[in-house]
Amino acid sequence: MKGLPSLPQYPVELTPDGTWVAAGSAPGSASFHNGQGIKIITVQAISELATVAQQDVPENVAEFLQTTRKDVRVTNQREVTQSGVPAQRFRLEMRNKMLAPSDMWAVVGGNRYKPLKNAPMEVVAVRSTEGLMFLWTEWDPADEQETLAAFDAALERVTVR
Repeated sequence: MKGLPSLPQYPVELTPDGTWVAAGSAPGSASFHNGQGIKIITVQAISELATVAQQDVPENVAEFLQTTRKDVRVTNQREVTQSGVPAQRFRLEMRNKMLAPSDMWAVVGGNRYKPLKNAPMEVVAVRSTEGLMFLWTEWDPADEQETLAAFDAALERVTVR
């Protein structure tokens, strides 16, 4: 699929394999799971991160989140390449699982998102020619290895331009 639902010209291509199930699409997003409760990948065009317009978010997205959002822990930060484009990969999780998470990012189209209370997230932050994108997954702790394996395989099926 070229683009994202509601953004068909967005500079991203996603090639789901036959086992992926579309998880409903929201403006600026495409999301897939495996049909058995494992989230494979969500691809989102970011408009705002931690109340900052995406174009004003510093290159080091993980550090930016760590310093601006004290309610989350950012770990496993590393530089990666996504379809030939420099990117960052990191893990996000709530510091205090007793507190309700608050919105962290908005996608192009207006929907707002936040981490789940008890589900860590693996995020690849990459900049397309149109701006910041998040490629991410989240999991129940019992499903971590299966989810991360599916996510790693899915990343190979995403091309960012």
